[in-house]
Amino acid sequence: MIEERKLVTVIFVDIVGSTALGGSHDAEVVRAALGRAFSAMSETLQAHGGTVEKFIGDAVMAVFGVPRAHDDDADRAVRAAFAIRGRLADLNRRGGLQLEIRIGLDSGEAVAGTGEDAQNLVTGPVVNSAARVQASAVPGEILVGALTRRLTHDGVGYAEPRTIEAKGIGQVEVWPARELLSTVPEQHRGLPGLRARLIGRDRELRQLIDAYAELHERGAAHLVTVFGPPGSGKSRLASEFIAAIGTGHARWGRCLPYGEAITYHAVQLIVRADAGIGPSDSAQAAIQKVRAATRAAFSDGPEDADAVASRVAVISGLARAEDELPDVAPTDLHQELRWGLRRYLERRAVTSPLVLVFEDIHWAEPRLLDVVAHLAELSRAPLLLLCSARPELREVAPTWGSDAANATAIDLSPLSTEDTRDLIAELLVVDALPESLRAEVVSRAEGNPLFVEEF
Repeated sequence: MIEERKLVTVIFVDIVGSTALGGSHDAEVVRAALGRAFSAMSETLQAHGGTVEKFIGDAVMAVFGVPRAHDDDADRAVRAAFAIRGRLADLNRRGGLQLEIRIGLDSGEAVAGTGEDAQNLVTGPVVNSAARVQASAVPGEILVGALTRRLTHDGVGYAEPRTIEAKGIGQVEVWPARELLSTVPEQHRGLPGLRARLIGRDRELRQLIDAYAELHERGAAHLVTVFGPPGSGKSRLASEFIAAIGTGHARWGRCLPYGEAITYHAVQLIVRADAGIGPSDSAQAAIQKVRAATRAAFSDGPEDADAVASRVAVISGLARAEDELPDVAPTDLHQELRWGLRRYLERRAVTSPLVLVFEDIHWAEPRLLDVVAHLAELSRAPLLLLCSARPELREVAPTWGSDAANATAIDLSPLSTEDTRDLIAELLVVDALPESLRAEVVSRAEGNPLFVEEF
């Protein structure tokens, strides 16, 4: 079996008092209740991208980062913990045995096997520390270790830390996860306190700036897709590009890897930002802002302004199709929505080129890919559609952007050894790293900027 070292997040979920339940209830009733609970846990963990490694008595262990690494594995794991707690509460509300759980998570380096023996999937201190964290949680609590907290602090609210005595490890600081600060996953932007200038991407940045400069001459949309594996710097490249042209010229959306009603999520973020809709705005206030933005875009009075506003409100998730578009057949709805969005964006870009960023389109559902392709093919306005994607997009959409004259693909190669060394030096406040350790980081990171940060 081939083994490799990976940064992972390990989660343990333990059912509290299962032994006592077995002594006070019929064995078949207990078995059925535990079976439902474990099934719900497994479904939730897998839906968030985790791998269920093993069941240990009345606990389940799962790992995020193996066999496939994501740049937000820690965030996925914590969100899975909240989702598991919510699903168990739903099961309890339906009656029957009332089950309680406690959850512990920790992140760190582990040796991961690539074979099929799930019992030996990951080994290392992080497995033991995650188990100790879980054992120290009180019923109903989600407790995380230090690195998990660092990796997720932007999207998760934590209570004050406490120190536990972890058997075989010693004193460990842990944080109770209090709440999720956003309803959808946050994009991983690197570890707090680590920041360096953009290294090794000058040519790619120049390509984007040149494409933006040519928009006026084109008089039409230009599709640019940046391909690269997780952590290769796709989001950082987009951020540097937007900073170079001015944030006022860009609208940002992101596709989600999991969740409900996420088909048009990236479009929803883009429209809401463009119309100035805040998170505290009511649905009615948000719809009024969309209508106002549409009227401003159609100030010269084209008669389809109201029709466009209605369609934009629906695709933005602010209004129901049956309320705004009662005469549109369900089979025609998608085509109507993409038409309305195109007309809206074309008019918004009349006075100045507009950049629409679609991050992580390898997670996009077919209908969203169709919307982006529609915008690229038919928009008659200076729109730059900047998409970021992992290489697997080429597996599900092999012709993406390849058959259009107004499409460009940029592949992010691994950083060179020299660039990797420069990045290490930039990340360190005081570069006192021993050469032997620097060489090891260069070797392990394999030119991946995120891996350099994590190592």
